[in-house]
Amino acid sequence: MTIQISPEFLYRYMAFAVMWIVVWVGFLFRILTREDFDVLTRILWVIVVVFVPIFGVGLYLVAAPDPAGRRSGAKRGPVNLASDVSGTPWETDSGHTKEG
Repeated sequence: MTIQISPEFLYRYMAFAVMWIVVWVGFLFRILTREDFDVLTRILWVIVVVFVPIFGVGLYLVAAPDPAGRRSGAKRGPVNLASDVSGTPWETDSGHTKEG
């Protein structure tokens, strides 16, 4: 019994494999460049992602702490409204007051 693989299947598989490698290397790069991880944390995440790639990448997405609250919708500090008009025509208009 001979198994024949069509060239189309092979090309699709190769394209998927290349995309997966790019994603995998991207996750490794992200782990190694995160400033909020200490050395031990980086080493542990790299070991997980290298030795158990599909599960490791999924686990990293779910379990790794979010750096600087990017996805959590963290708000910036209070807005200083007095500085919002600096450099505008209202700043130099003598008839304009802050009250109204």
